[in-house]
Amino acid sequence: AMAAGFLLLQRRILFSGSHLLHDHITDDDRELIWRRNRAGVVPYAVAMAIAPLSAYATLILCGAIAAFYARPTTTSV
Repeated sequence: AMAAGFLLLQRRILFSGSHLLHDHITDDDRELIWRRNRAGVVPYAVAMAIAPLSAYATLILCGAIAAFYARPTTTSV
């Protein structure tokens, strides 16, 4: 639920609240950010689904998600 809330907030900022963004962020950059982060909700849903089965698997999956988003290619728009 929290990931979905952040995704909706980000959508609002990217497409309706463009005055809140830097001037150098183009429409193509906004689409790229939206597409990339929209796909990021799926692993969190999977982590939530497997949480009752294995805490370690959930921890590993969330760690992998964090490592993915920490890469420079995901933060350089």
